[in-house]
Amino acid sequence: MSKKKILAVILSMITAAGMLGGCEQKQETAVDGQITIRVGGWPLETDEKAYAARMEIKEEFETTYPNIKIVPDEWGFDLDTFLPKAVSGQLPDIYITSFTEIKRIIQSGYACDISEYMEKYKYTEYLRDDIMDLISDENGSIYAVPKTSYAMGLMINMNLFTEAGLINEDGTPMIPDTWEDVAEFSKIIKEKTGKPGFGMSTMNNVGGWHFLNLAWGYGTNKEFVKQENGKWVADFATPECIEALQFVKDLRWVHGATPDNALLDFDEMYKLFATDQLAMIIASPPLNALFDQYGMTNTDAAAVKMPAGPAGRFAQIGGEIQVMKNGLTEEQIDACFKWLEFNGVTPEVSEDRKKNIDTEYRIQNEKGYVVGIRKHSMWKADNVPPVRQYEEECIEKYTNVNPELWKDYADFSKVTVVPEPPISCQQLYSLLDGCIQSVFADESADPKALLEEAANNYQVNYLDKEK
Repeated sequence: MSKKKILAVILSMITAAGMLGGCEQKQETAVDGQITIRVGGWPLETDEKAYAARMEIKEEFETTYPNIKIVPDEWGFDLDTFLPKAVSGQLPDIYITSFTEIKRIIQSGYACDISEYMEKYKYTEYLRDDIMDLISDENGSIYAVPKTSYAMGLMINMNLFTEAGLINEDGTPMIPDTWEDVAEFSKIIKEKTGKPGFGMSTMNNVGGWHFLNLAWGYGTNKEFVKQENGKWVADFATPECIEALQFVKDLRWVHGATPDNALLDFDEMYKLFATDQLAMIIASPPLNALFDQYGMTNTDAAAVKMPAGPAGRFAQIGGEIQVMKNGLTEEQIDACFKWLEFNGVTPEVSEDRKKNIDTEYRIQNEKGYVVGIRKHSMWKADNVPPVRQYEEECIEKYTNVNPELWKDYADFSKVTVVPEPPISCQQLYSLLDGCIQSVFADESADPKALLEEAANNYQVNYLDKEK
């Protein structure tokens, strides 16, 4: 039985039983005015530096708010342990998970409605509408606090583009505006440098994860599923998705654009890109691992928008959110928001947080990471919160690259951003991995048959078992 299946079955049983642990079951944790909150994701004591740093923040916070006690909890979200902890009331009061999990947690009754506090602490004033949709239910009530967000783009190896003559007079890379341009650029790169122009990981769910961006560009249903009579139905073995997978196959066999290895994992793809063996990859810029682990310098890379397909230009978004478990008192919820505010997860910015933000960017500069890129932001562009304004000041102060190399990626005005599929997305990615492996390994592979088989497996093994 899959993790997602276990989650769906148990949560549906609990929901039917009356939302165990609901808001009406308030925790009694305030004694003599003292409020206690248990914070998840605490570093292990064996990680001495991280543990010491977090304990120092805890001490500073409790000095600032002497009526609030922070109880460290090492648990971090995972499907194996979430349900037992939820059922037994042992979840931390606040913990981190991904955008993909919040809808299911909301439906199960394990998250607090924090709408009032999101307004009080000004999140609703500044958060983008698409981010608000991800953390809200169908009635508009809010159940999570965004912590980070990312959006995918196309990263470019500047050395290979230069060698292939794909550089403008101002030193910026020529932009492959469409997926067909990616194929054309790849042929030029292969001819001029002997290196593959474009690479996709095909393992560990990464290939399927990245393929969605391309499939959406060809017109595939954004959720890859639809609902019929209250049931989830696979909806991706369509002419549009077949055309997208055929394009991926053509990259290998018609254009000679991809590495010969049909079993390329994430790390190997990064390594090839960072060592001038691969010219273009899908990624979430600036991808510090390239500079930290593989020796690439911050002047050797650039990033542009996700290329457009026949149906438009699409990029996947994701990130981390903070969830407060159901059953907290109003005082505890407010204490959780004060903890988030103290740690900088807030649209406002204190003087202490300014010092921390400055230090973060200074260290990135010193390590040779890319500073100067405007990454995808969860905040509105036309109503920029104080924290984002100060981040902009630090970016200007510590910029260590030519911003023009990253400018195109940072312009999301002509990009449709789309969240991950709502149901069993990791299982979907794994099945799509297999499709990509097949078209890369076998010139006679049939994209239509592969996607039909994947959709059937997705339906029978996962969607039919969802509640």
